[in-house]
Amino acid sequence: MKFPEQMSKELAELVGIHFGDGSLYKDKKYNYNLTYTGNLSKDGKFIDYVNSLFDMLFQVKLHKLVSKSKNSIGLRIRSKNLFYFFRDTLKVPAGKKEDLLIPYWIKSDKIFLTAFLRGLFDTDGCVVLQKFGKYKYILAKISTQHRDFAYDISKSLSILNIPSFVITKSNKVNNKIFEGYDVVIRNKNVTQFFKIVGSKNPRNIQSFHNKSGDAEI
Repeated sequence: MKFPEQMSKELAELVGIHFGDGSLYKDKKYNYNLTYTGNLSKDGKFIDYVNSLFDMLFQVKLHKLVSKSKNSIGLRIRSKNLFYFFRDTLKVPAGKKEDLLIPYWIKSDKIFLTAFLRGLFDTDGCVVLQKFGKYKYILAKISTQHRDFAYDISKSLSILNIPSFVITKSNKVNNKIFEGYDVVIRNKNVTQFFKIVGSKNPRNIQSFHNKSGDAEI
């Protein structure tokens, strides 16, 4: 395993992916774990892309985990050195993802920020059609459970000249109400988002091409 000597857009993209679908934790047996999860039927190619990033950046490949019964696919590696590199150098939170904010080293560079947002969108984002009467509008969304993080994302998009807004949503699970937040990019600004930020996830790319043809842009 080899560690990068300087920050890069690839590292920033990987941090965005991690903020979406990654997990960094030390278990009860003192194993230092780094994991990623996705949908088996939708994210298989993207998981391979994530693994290729690790190979390029650290000269290591993660172990692939597949569960057909749960329709899930994931990656895992146990490495103390990688754990501390992610936590201390890349500023990725270990344990529960609480009080998430985009790391300063990423926010201070537009190239890094663009790559981070692409990684985040490719894990916690989607493209949908919104119907209003006889009209259909295309939306790109990034979802999070953290209010401050949602507004941090929206502010970062504005830095890249991509207008967005934040909406609050409520979900009921086992009679408990959980609040979440969507950062929403609407209509022609979705095209702007894909030009500037883009996507490496075939699921999002295909969804954009399919839905943009049906939308009023």
